[in-house]
Amino acid sequence: AAVSHIVEGSLNDSKEPGEWVAALYNRDQGCTEDDLRQFIGTLDGVVPEEGNGEPPSGEKPVLPDGYTTIDQVGSYKWHLEQKSWDEAEATCQSEGGHLVVIDSDEEALFVLGLFPSQEGEVKGSHYGVRDNERDGSYVTIYGTPLSETGYERWARGQPDDVNGVEFCIELIRNGEFNDEPCSKELPFICEILFHHDP
Repeated sequence: AAVSHIVEGSLNDSKEPGEWVAALYNRDQGCTEDDLRQFIGTLDGVVPEEGNGEPPSGEKPVLPDGYTTIDQVGSYKWHLEQKSWDEAEATCQSEGGHLVVIDSDEEALFVLGLFPSQEGEVKGSHYGVRDNERDGSYVTIYGTPLSETGYERWARGQPDDVNGVEFCIELIRNGEFNDEPCSKELPFICEILFHHDP
């Protein structure tokens, strides 16, 4: 995921609304037209015109509060309240996104830079990958195997599936992964994608 520019709290002005909508709708991650219409309809009163899936000409969607944007990639927001994996993912979906999934070392640098500056404050975040089959085959929330995402950094000795109940991933502030029970309550990072390379 190429990182070229960071814009605080808004979409990059160089992308027209129709281009942004098309990128969101066409990304290979199961986004349906109904999903798109519902998401756009929550953004500051911007409602797409019936039938074309785009916001009215000249208006740009406004992201929910607290998001920081990487041009051509997406927007990210820390939630410091601690929730289970399922609760965290539901919160992200309510804002039009999902739990963060990193696609490259470059994106990792940005995401890890979002961690609070004091190490003791937050040690890890829920991550948008889990072992749904409980057989060690970790996949992203978009259905992509972890090994194909472009970023897979397990901490030493991980995953170890202690007691046979660790099927979710914690992203540690050093960029490594640790498997954890999905019921473990952690803070989390939500991601709203504008563009995703297949």
